[in-house]
Amino acid sequence: MNNIDAVLMVGPKELIPKKTYGSWEKYYKNLFYTKQERIDNVNSTWVQELKVCIKKTTSEFILISPYDFICLAAIPPGFINSLKNLNADYCRLVLRPGVKTKTKGIMFENHELFKLELNNDYSINLQPSIWRSGYIYKILSNSEIEKLSIWEFDRFLYKYLTKNQIKNSYVSSFKKRILSSHYVKKGKQFRNFDHKSSTLYPSSIKEILEYNIKLEIQKKLDFIIHKINTIF
Repeated sequence: MNNIDAVLMVGPKELIPKKTYGSWEKYYKNLFYTKQERIDNVNSTWVQELKVCIKKTTSEFILISPYDFICLAAIPPGFINSLKNLNADYCRLVLRPGVKTKTKGIMFENHELFKLELNNDYSINLQPSIWRSGYIYKILSNSEIEKLSIWEFDRFLYKYLTKNQIKNSYVSSFKKRILSSHYVKKGKQFRNFDHKSSTLYPSSIKEILEYNIKLEIQKKLDFIIHKINTIF
């Protein structure tokens, strides 16, 4: 069981498959999920709902992830201490995208950490990541950022942050996989079909092949680019 809290991002018309939720519940004692319900009798935005979830958490660091990732294992022992020792505010858990400029990696027994240069689209995003809870809450309280759609936040967040706000950001690599790849695109499920929900629609055979091939190619490219740009 991990000693940090987790928040899953869920859209207003989506339900988390029970099997997916169970995979997270197995490793996180305090697990929350967004659902764009009414807050103070008004329709809430994704930012407001995420802030409500963050306020419910109690750990210094929290994991935030889209709901369509399956949790495969606990975060390795010592990982959170590594982030604390580096004074990290943000650490992405998947290499999408990876490091795109030369950077030195820090190797630990069961994981590696790489400093992120946040000057590219999607460099800091809502893919599965560890955030210092006070840091992400302060970001979400910025009046300009509050206006962003979730897609604009993912792509352009780095443009709204100061150099001081992004200096302690990392991406990680693990010896043992702790998360699966995502399995939903544009509301359609293209893999992990045993994780069922009434709000998920199956992709066509063509879409299944197209999405899976593109995902695997992109993952390999991200990994190659990451390896080229990282040194120890």
